Amino acid sequence: MAQGGNIKVPRNFVLLNELEDYEKGGGNGTISVGLNDWDASLTQWNVGFLAPQQMRFPGDEIVFLNMQIKAGPHYPDKLPEMRFIHKVNLPFVDSKTGLVKPDKCRNLKWTKQRQEKNGLQNVVQMIVDECKMPKQNKHSLEKFPTPPGWWDPQV
Repeated sequence: MAQGGNIKVPRNFVLLNELEDYEKGGGNGTISVGLNDWDASLTQWNVGFLAPQQMRFPGDEIVFLNMQIKAGPHYPDKLPEMRFIHKVNLPFVDSKTGLVKPDKCRNLKWTKQRQEKNGLQNVVQMIVDECKMPKQNKHSLEKFPTPPGWWDPQV
């Protein structure tokens, strides 16, 4: 029997639990999360969400934004890598690759307490909240090219 209460749950168990929750409709209903083509390594995820009302797009249209997430071998101890599919003009997104730069996000802090209660959906919610910040007031949308090898699993 383990003493002290410091039991580390294996990465795949954490991700399988998250997948089961998403498949059962868990979450707040505004964010869609799923595995990319039933990735057996549980590394590649697709995410979609409605752009917050604070984001202005041409014609004031409602936009559904898509992201790809790589839950690498160190997830959930380390923040997953996130990449927008469409080019968005946001200060925390690399304008050439679409990669989210966590150090530029006020909401995206990965602490021990957040690791235990955050899943991929909650990480995306932090991105959505960041998009609502007043400084994010001018946005555009176009397709990003996928960087070579970005989807190569590194497990």
